[in-house]
Amino acid sequence: MIALAWAQEPDTEADTDDVLTVVIRDTVSVVEARQALTETLQGQGYHRDTQRDGDLIFRHGDAWRPVVVVSPEGHVRTRRRGFVWAPPGAQWDPDRPKAANLACLTPWTLISCMSVQGLVTDNRKMQGQRTQVATVVHDDVVQLHTALADEHVTARLQRDLSRIWHGGEDLLGNPLPDYAGRRAAIGEMWATRAPTEWGERAQDLIERFTLLEVQSSSFPFTNAELDHWEASVATERSLVER
Repeated sequence: MIALAWAQEPDTEADTDDVLTVVIRDTVSVVEARQALTETLQGQGYHRDTQRDGDLIFRHGDAWRPVVVVSPEGHVRTRRRGFVWAPPGAQWDPDRPKAANLACLTPWTLISCMSVQGLVTDNRKMQGQRTQVATVVHDDVVQLHTALADEHVTARLQRDLSRIWHGGEDLLGNPLPDYAGRRAAIGEMWATRAPTEWGERAQDLIERFTLLEVQSSSFPFTNAELDHWEASVATERSLVER
């Protein structure tokens, strides 16, 4: 039983609360965003403990504070802490050497090493801590959501472009047997992006694909085709630098 207590600290699955919503701002990579969130929580006394089913689990050194869970999709929630195992007078630390827990092996110290503060903390105090966590990590989670959204948009665009150029069909599944039709589909996709931050990112990706895949092939855009599509956009952009 003691070995199990060392290896895994169970948390209560009930009493969960999503703390943030998605807002789009500047973007960073997903890895950078997750690292920034980790560093912010560590600065608040949290430890990154385990990763289950892709979730990042953060537990505080103080036994009563809530657990913070970050899902692979960027959802952040808090939940009450379960039993916490730590030597008397010491904070919980996943990196503490097991030898430091020897003080808990005697019958008269075993109980003192087990804390249930997370289970008995009153709701008002727990809600106050949840609100504090939400405030502290808000900007980092916004960055993470934005990075995940950007990654999703990039992957989807790459699939769509490959489907048109290499697969020979438009996004509705209609065949594009000749390369002139495929170039037209790519040109239309590029020219119809919204004049927003996300639309500009999509155009950047389409331009890179056009340069690397289309213009390097035996069936590149002609100058007349480029003139047509570039004249149809409101901003001064070039589908391909000439």
